[in-house]
Amino acid sequence: MEYNIRSKENSHIIIDYSLDMTEFEPYIEQAYQKNKGQYAIAGFRKGKVPRRILESHYGKELFYDDAFNLMLPDHYDRSIKELELEPVAQPTFDLEQLDDEGIKYYANVVVRPEVTLGQYKDFDIEAPSTEVTEEDIQQAIDLEREKNARMKTIDDRETKDGDVVTIDFVGRVDGEAFDGGSGEGFDLTLGSGSFIPGFEDQLIGRSIGDEVQVEVTFPENYPEELASKDAVFDVTIHAISEKELPELDDDFVMDISEFDTVDEYKQSVSEKLKQDKEDYAKTFVQNESFNRAIEAMEVDIPREMIDSELENMLHDFEHQLSHQGLDLAKYYEFTSQTEDQLKEQMEPEAINRLKGSLLFEAVIEAEGIEVTEEEIEAEIDRMVEETQYDREQLKQIYSQDDFYYLKQNLSLRKATQVVGGQV
Repeated sequence: MEYNIRSKENSHIIIDYSLDMTEFEPYIEQAYQKNKGQYAIAGFRKGKVPRRILESHYGKELFYDDAFNLMLPDHYDRSIKELELEPVAQPTFDLEQLDDEGIKYYANVVVRPEVTLGQYKDFDIEAPSTEVTEEDIQQAIDLEREKNARMKTIDDRETKDGDVVTIDFVGRVDGEAFDGGSGEGFDLTLGSGSFIPGFEDQLIGRSIGDEVQVEVTFPENYPEELASKDAVFDVTIHAISEKELPELDDDFVMDISEFDTVDEYKQSVSEKLKQDKEDYAKTFVQNESFNRAIEAMEVDIPREMIDSELENMLHDFEHQLSHQGLDLAKYYEFTSQTEDQLKEQMEPEAINRLKGSLLFEAVIEAEGIEVTEEEIEAEIDRMVEETQYDREQLKQIYSQDDFYYLKQNLSLRKATQVVGGQV
């Protein structure tokens, strides 16, 4: 077999192949052995007709097509390995000649695109402040008090912002009730914005037993049958309640935490907020660095690579839906979307993912990043602490591919640290 690269344009390569019939002969024999069971000729049992008899009866080209398809993987894989190419999609093949003089064909191959790095490290990025203020601490404590609030029934005043009202309601558009427009015993927090704009405001200043006619207009972004239409809701208020926040004292602290005093609890909250802010600042710098590095690099991602990533994302999304008892067909029905529209929506993220992956691969090469045996051993030790496996089990699992998976992960981690300014 002979082969050579005919042309290369960005990530698209055409490889020409040629071989004589002597090289093709073993594949013809394989095709005969594979298909001989289909044939029966007078004087021979089915499946026992010699190849020369079949070829004389049906033509010597009888097994050429199957032989060609059997040959392709062997020759393609060998050439790709020897040319050190990295395909990112299935190739296509075109046969140009197949006769007594030999075989000529070519392959259209899509390979990983070349990346030209711009600046990818040492960015001057101002991190968000990690200072923890008294206001931050108080907000965190107030949130905890809100989570532990008790509901107190109100029967001696009118409703106000923040109250929870228990209501029955029936909504109508043009005098007709509509799906989802009614409910009984519904608890609504006034001012929460969970209902149509203007609905909750009209329930403020009301009393238990009031029957209120609420007039609203549906927003433009509602389903077509309701968007921008006027509606009238008949609402009955059955109960009013308000949150009663617990006092911030030692008893409250002991109930919700491991601490005994308010001062100890505040110190703990302060330390937690500090750690959260430091983590956020670190992530902010990392993400901003990655975005700048991606903007600075040059790469032409082939369409086939994007389509493959979109298929992966669609598969992941389908898996997520299954946990909610849904499938893609139901999702398309609920959202009035098609698969093509969903993919179009996903495409910017797909491209960004691919750019990120290509960026880190290029950084690994540019920095000469390698993984040592000591680093592999340390990573296995870390995994032992986090999993139910013992050390020997993990080594056995990851050594099957010569620790390729671990090496890739560790290399990626190092590249991430380089770009994110942590080394």
